[in-house]
Amino acid sequence: KKNTTKRSMRRWVTMAPNRHVRKNNMSTLAVDLFRQMDSDKDGVCTLEEVDEFLQQHPDIEKAAKDIVRKRMQTSNRQRGTCRASLSFKDVGVSTVGKGQKNEDAWFISRGTDTLCIADGVGGWERYGVNAGDYSKRFTEHGLNLLEKGVLSRMTSPSLILEAAFERTRVVGSAAVCIAAIRGSSLQVVNVGDCRCLLVRNGKLVMSTDIQMHSPQKPYQLGMQCGDSPSDAEVTTYSLRDKDIIILITDGTDSNLRESDYLSCISSSAQDTAAAITSQASINAALPSGSLDDITCIVGEVSSLCSI
Repeated sequence: KKNTTKRSMRRWVTMAPNRHVRKNNMSTLAVDLFRQMDSDKDGVCTLEEVDEFLQQHPDIEKAAKDIVRKRMQTSNRQRGTCRASLSFKDVGVSTVGKGQKNEDAWFISRGTDTLCIADGVGGWERYGVNAGDYSKRFTEHGLNLLEKGVLSRMTSPSLILEAAFERTRVVGSAAVCIAAIRGSSLQVVNVGDCRCLLVRNGKLVMSTDIQMHSPQKPYQLGMQCGDSPSDAEVTTYSLRDKDIIILITDGTDSNLRESDYLSCISSSAQDTAAAITSQASINAALPSGSLDDITCIVGEVSSLCSI
């Protein structure tokens, strides 16, 4: 059995034309990195087989990363370039509720480089429903699916959204935004009026659009709603080292201008998130402000390559 495992670890995986990856690195991070660097075509197997194999060997994740780093250093010395995948170097979250109940929820999965923010729809309160229940259950399911290995670190945000939606069986609804680093790209899926912003070198280079049926009716996910994960807006954007990803709920966004986010950027993700929610709270108290729950997640992107 031991020899069989070693043989399977040496198999190679076809990822794309002229792109192949070694299966002996036991993490989808390794899969993505070798996809960029390898071109050997001997003994191919499917990506599905790789995902299954990786999920069966979570104990050698760290060893896989060490192998990747050493391989990257050797490759970069030879090529003089850095082609590493990216991950979150630092992540921070800050939230300010408008009252005793905070209807916003979120999850941060550092192991899969995935962030999610959800804004419970407050209108359910008039029917005696806790408007925060749906958003909290949704994010709990999403995090569990990733942390327990039901979904792999290569799973797209769209599939995460769909899987969490199918498991959230409580009355209520929420706007949801999921952002994930996959290889060297940012993948975002958004339903409703939460948003994702990307800041690079002090400039806002990407922002997702909100989805509205009418001025007071955002798209939303829920058992009693007509919207579904298939209605989500999907965005993919190429990332660079030191990019800053910001996820915000409607309560944050309605009280800030885009220039306000840039002025809040700090040396740490937590400080940036706190500055954003603080400024949004101050603006919400103004006559022109919008009183709502305010939540922000900030992630700083970093390359594994040290060359």
